[in-house]
Amino acid sequence: MNKWIYNFTVGVIPIALQLAALFNTKAKKMVLGRKELFDRLRTSFSDQSFNKIWFHCASLGEFEQAKPIIERIKKVFPEYKILITFYSPSGYEPAQSYHAADYIHYLPFDSKQNAARFLDIVKPDLIIFIKYEFWFHNLEAIKKRKIPFFSASSIFRPDQKFFTHPKSLFRKMLDAFTYFFVQNESSRDLLQKAGLNNVLVTGDTRCDRVIEIAQNPKTFPEIEPFILNQFIWMIGSSWPDDMEVLNPVINSLPENVKVIIAPHELGTQKLNALEEGLKKNYIRYSEYVKNPDAHRNKKILIIDNIGMLSSLYQYADLAYVGGAFKDGLHNILEPAVYGIPVCFGRSKLNSKYQESLDLMALGGAFDISTPNEMQQLFDKSLHDKAFKSTAGNINKSYIHKNEGAADKIVMKVKELVS
Repeated sequence: MNKWIYNFTVGVIPIALQLAALFNTKAKKMVLGRKELFDRLRTSFSDQSFNKIWFHCASLGEFEQAKPIIERIKKVFPEYKILITFYSPSGYEPAQSYHAADYIHYLPFDSKQNAARFLDIVKPDLIIFIKYEFWFHNLEAIKKRKIPFFSASSIFRPDQKFFTHPKSLFRKMLDAFTYFFVQNESSRDLLQKAGLNNVLVTGDTRCDRVIEIAQNPKTFPEIEPFILNQFIWMIGSSWPDDMEVLNPVINSLPENVKVIIAPHELGTQKLNALEEGLKKNYIRYSEYVKNPDAHRNKKILIIDNIGMLSSLYQYADLAYVGGAFKDGLHNILEPAVYGIPVCFGRSKLNSKYQESLDLMALGGAFDISTPNEMQQLFDKSLHDKAFKSTAGNINKSYIHKNEGAADKIVMKVKELVS
């Protein structure tokens, strides 16, 4: 891809979102969130008497990866203010209550003019982009200003255009970074073969994050009457494609099993469609919480709000994590840290996620593609205590062995900018 094609492609994005905003809530939020963005930035950064660290996260998953770094870096650089930007509202909205951020904004759409304006207003002293965020004009503007710039928790694959087209615009993007903190050795090797030796294998900061959550999880006393003395199957971040496979199993569950479903999308139509596939007696959390004792005999609890999922896994005996049948597997580390078996849909895209490969190879996680496969795994988890315990211990041990990525990143950043 050359610069002209790139500019045309990214130039279409705001126009396409404007059209999509007429009927799509997420697109509407992305458009409205960037309206008068530069005016808000000028207000936030009218005082330039302090140093600033700019973190950028595409969405909620990357934000969770950033949190351990942000909270440690504030201790190392306590005098610095923290700016976090997002591309998507699914990260921007939950971040509004985040205690460690001084400023939260959307990232302007990528253009040469927008990138320059953003940096001229904010004037960051240090920049950290999380995992997958490569916007050419932003990267070029940062490189031109020679601002210390880091890629954290990044992971690379041989089929990416950075490596398949070594003379392309994508390969040039990598030259903007001061240092890469990658999740695995294969990512390091790819960068080094491309001539980039400014790389350190640190692991995935999500391991740090899920350990922190598990050590001090939110508790939900109102749910305890529902789960009392029952085997709990937790289905997190599910999409309709997941439910097509899971529903036959859910609808034939024995009496001593209950299901908690936290769908990825919470719109009214999406929730209605989810309920249409369920034959067992179900209830939405928003209704259940009004009188938990009256609804304790329901078989299925549908979580119709955000912010609960990562802590709800503490109540589970088996977890299914959605997304693999859609655009990509969601976070399997969130349930794994609680020492339970984890399963998800079978997809070639799962190879993008190191933890799915590792945990499947170790025997703590399992992929399924049919209701029959799900039924077999469910029955084994329900009836074979040794299997359930072994798989769960594998998962928990894996996460604790991979703890410490955030500390490695912050120590290296401190060394490089001192």
